[in-house]
This record gives sequence, structure tokens and C-alpha cells, in this order.
Amino acid sequence: MEESLTVIYRDLFGNSPEWSSEICGSASSRKYYRMGDRGHSVVGVIGEDLKENAAFIALSDHFHSAGMPVPKVLAKS
Repeated sequence: MEESLTVIYRDLFGNSPEWSSEICGSASSRKYYRMGDRGHSVVGVIGEDLKENAAFIALSDHFHSAGMPVPKVLAKS
């Protein structure tokens, strides 16, 4: 798993994840990781394309604020 995801996880939850596993991705170049501990389970995403990342976050935020059942973005770096 990417170290940057560990740092973000630690900032959010106060400890490093106890476990992580890579999740099969989609057609984009993004990498997805499920990680967690006894109290939390989240998905971390690594993407190199800044414009694609901005669109991904904006759409997720928009759909979430409209009450649609989509994952909520907890942090970004």
C-alpha cells in the first residue's frame, strides 16, 4: 500500500491501519485499497491524473450532498 494512504488514515483515525488489500480497479489508472482496523474500514484511492482526481472528488461530493448512496470523500491529498 502507498505510504501516503497510511499517513492520511493515521491523520483521520489516530492510528495506522491494521490491514490493507488492493482492490481490482476500473479502466482508469487509479489504484484502490481497502484498509482498516477494528473500528474502521475505508477505501483509499491513488490517482496520478490531477484533473481526473478533481472530477472524481467533485462528482462524489455532489452526489453525496444530493443524498445519493455514494461513498463520502473523507480526506484528500
